[in-house]
Amino acid sequence: MNLKDLFPALAFSRDIIIQNIQNDSRQADKDTLFIAFTGFEVDVHEFISDAHLNGCRCFLVSQDKIENLQKTYRDALFISSENLKEDMSQVILKFYNYPDKELTLIGITGTNGKTTTATLINQSLRAMGVKTAFFGTVEWLVGDNVYPALNTTPDFLSLIKFFHQAIDQGITHVVMEVASHALSLGRVENLNFDCALFTNLTQDHLDYHGTFEEYYLAKSLLFFKLLANSCKKHKKAFINADDPYGQKLLQVLGERGVPTASLSLEEKGVWNASDIILTVNHTEFNLNNSDTTIKIKTNLLGMINVQNIMMAFVLLKHLGYSDENILSTMPNTTIPGRLQKVNSPKGVVFLVDYAHTPDALEKAISVVNDTLSSGKKSIVVFGAGGDRDPKKRPLMAQATKNAHITIVTSDNPRTEDPETILQDIMKGFDSLDNVYQEVDRIRAIALAYQKAEQGDVVLVAGKGHENYQIIGKVKNHFSDVEEIEKLL
Repeated sequence: MNLKDLFPALAFSRDIIIQNIQNDSRQADKDTLFIAFTGFEVDVHEFISDAHLNGCRCFLVSQDKIENLQKTYRDALFISSENLKEDMSQVILKFYNYPDKELTLIGITGTNGKTTTATLINQSLRAMGVKTAFFGTVEWLVGDNVYPALNTTPDFLSLIKFFHQAIDQGITHVVMEVASHALSLGRVENLNFDCALFTNLTQDHLDYHGTFEEYYLAKSLLFFKLLANSCKKHKKAFINADDPYGQKLLQVLGERGVPTASLSLEEKGVWNASDIILTVNHTEFNLNNSDTTIKIKTNLLGMINVQNIMMAFVLLKHLGYSDENILSTMPNTTIPGRLQKVNSPKGVVFLVDYAHTPDALEKAISVVNDTLSSGKKSIVVFGAGGDRDPKKRPLMAQATKNAHITIVTSDNPRTEDPETILQDIMKGFDSLDNVYQEVDRIRAIALAYQKAEQGDVVLVAGKGHENYQIIGKVKNHFSDVEEIEKLL
């Protein structure tokens, strides 16, 4: 593509043909436009020298960097931008011929429930014969191709390349978790979404966003900016009406004329759940609106999954699939690391869950307690990540107030002292009765099993699907599920 077509407002003295766009200097060459967009941890401007050594001579850079760069690399062309996030997205979309417009694009955001809801939608679509791409915390899928999830949401350039690849494979639907970081950093900038889902909002990532209000504003971009401005004819928002921030979204979207569907466990929505039955083996409930009642049974556990299933079901109905087809895909869904069950020989049930925020941990414990038989107890093993929001550590302790036994241990300590993290958590307990500390996660899981009796449920929280533990800056192989299976 001619650079004049990518930047029609600029005058170039000659034709410059671009065959490739990159933000990785190792992949840049003489036919590349290198975009130096700054991400969460890395300033890509630092790699311009490497791209230049590889033969690249065309760069899109931030306005405040261009003067020094032009002095240093006099044989290169630098195009400056005062809003690199915006300009980058427009250039990439144009280069790849706007693949988002050819796909049914479904985005799920919220603090908790994103992965389960997104996985439910994706698995159901695939079970009904729909070709999909999926981007989430656990993995990225483009058709049958599996890629490691480097982030919950890929960077913008990688995402658009995946979209282009998806179209080439005949894929029609994209299901993606949209994290607050992704919305703030432009990883989904200017995409045309068909559907946007909001699960809930509770404290997380305040080390990055600073305040809870800023965290909400980042999440709201999916609805007020991307969905509201989407060119898709049948666009719609699906909102948890039980969450106060969900109510804020519903009000503003209504004022702006964006179609919405509200969902509730408390009779606050257009769609509501009733007659809920919770056991340690399955969940049953009725999904109701003014016209119909649909009976749903699933092996997913707890009230939190009633909300997730409602979201997935109503979204799939909006896409035109029949109740019968959707119901046929729901009963045996499995979500790795989301209330993932491991049974023990002595009748103790382990549940491994990714709950790593106060709200998620409290809800996971509620799931356990709701399914306990009379006289049985809940035991929770949890920690908190190092180099992440220290304010939530005592709140994690408070979230375990309804557990019968609590064992505090390491999560991903990263560069912090694990003992220091444990002490920060311990400050949140009102009472230390039936509270134990064991910094070694393997021994903590073993201690929980030692204290459990037949019929008890042990919740091992915080890492879920992760198969590593980060100590220092090293990822060491570690899986809660594997350690439980070794123990048993």
